[in-house]
Amino acid sequence: MAQREPSNSYAVPATIVTAYAVLSAAAALIYLVVSPAWRGVIFMAAAWAAFLWAIAAVRRVPLPQGLPFVLLAAALLLGNAAWLIRVLGVQPEPVSPPLALTAAAGNALLLAAAMIVVFRRGSHDLGGLLEVVIFSVGVGGLLCLTVILPAQRDNPTSPASRMFVAVNIVLLFGVVGALMRLWTTAGAYQRALGILLVAVGFALAGNCVLAISGPQALFGAYWCFIGAYTAIGLFCAGSSVGEIITPGLEPDDHLSLPRLVLLGLALAAMPVAAAVPAVSRHPASTVLVAICGCLIAALVMLRIGLLAQQRRRAMVQLRHLADHDPLTGALNRRAFAQRLSATVSSGPCVLAFCDIDRFKDFNDRHGHAAGDEVLVRITERIMSRLSGGDFVGRIGGDEFVVCAVLPPEAAPALQARLEEVLAEPMTVAGHDIEVTVSVGVASSHGAASAAELLNLADKRMYANKNHRPGDPGPRPS
Repeated sequence: MAQREPSNSYAVPATIVTAYAVLSAAAALIYLVVSPAWRGVIFMAAAWAAFLWAIAAVRRVPLPQGLPFVLLAAALLLGNAAWLIRVLGVQPEPVSPPLALTAAAGNALLLAAAMIVVFRRGSHDLGGLLEVVIFSVGVGGLLCLTVILPAQRDNPTSPASRMFVAVNIVLLFGVVGALMRLWTTAGAYQRALGILLVAVGFALAGNCVLAISGPQALFGAYWCFIGAYTAIGLFCAGSSVGEIITPGLEPDDHLSLPRLVLLGLALAAMPVAAAVPAVSRHPASTVLVAICGCLIAALVMLRIGLLAQQRRRAMVQLRHLADHDPLTGALNRRAFAQRLSATVSSGPCVLAFCDIDRFKDFNDRHGHAAGDEVLVRITERIMSRLSGGDFVGRIGGDEFVVCAVLPPEAAPALQARLEEVLAEPMTVAGHDIEVTVSVGVASSHGAASAAELLNLADKRMYANKNHRPGDPGPRPS
């Protein structure tokens, strides 16, 4: 079922958001025709506008929910500071290590912010997200091996810088894949996720252009980055900025054969590509294969861990369903009989047989839904009076049996406790009703087996029921 986007307190007036979008689109078009100096001005205006929108999102969404926007604001601040130092629109001088580290830190924070959004929103779809990220990282690594690294042979930048760009592209591919998975399974907030996907897509395109064409491609790369900054601003200004980082729907997580094939291709793609002579001659190819291989292996191990966790959870649920009544949570007849036999053979115990009076008539008058609610309430009340080693079972439609590890002389006290708690009025289907329950108790002292003990408690319950005055059964209080 699709989720509806609820109204929230994070909304920015639509006129402001529309004006920002129109001005940003106009600036992106103007960028294409103005001089290099004005291009730098437009670029920095877009970058700082995105930073201001991120700051506004930080103020609107408190921590810890707003952590992605804190990281986003810090990333934009570092990136903008690094770009301000450089001369925009002309061939840049060689970048100093501190400046390169500042820009790298900004990129890392940007990726961290995006991944927090992805894994918070997709916390109910971690398996699907990991599969898409694995495949996307494999595609990104293959692109870097076969296209980007060979195109950088004549690039004047250092090998470390080229490797950093390649790894950054691989990680951006992973984020894009995860966002596409979220966007297709969102159910709600698809527009906000689409805007974030556009932002990361523009950033990926800009990095690819720079990596392939080098400094001479600054014009096209900066235009892509302007698009990324604009989309980031629109994402931070969106009305669903607070809810987008809350868990979304839980889509189908069945690891089908096609998905297994895609995972296998992602694992094999880079080693196979690295074996091609034209690719392996590049000095950075081995390092990139190692980095991507370790990343993919870690993601695959996480996916296997999730599958193992899901299997353990399913086994626990199956065991619970095999031993418990699905409606009330009490032990079913088979499980109760097994546990009762073990208890009787190990020491003294007291058995209380409880039967709701005239329960069929109540169901006929009020419906089975109300009857089910009565059964659940009865079970909860019985369980509230149990001690550590005691247990309760539902062995028939309206029949409950309680086994308490008590000496024989405690049987009357157990019966009194149960009759007291079960006689309290309850509200069912908007009506206050009184439920009467007949209780019969027996101790293991006078029974040779669990079956004999159960039969004795059953007889005493019916004896008490037949001797009760009036018309017992659920009735208005």
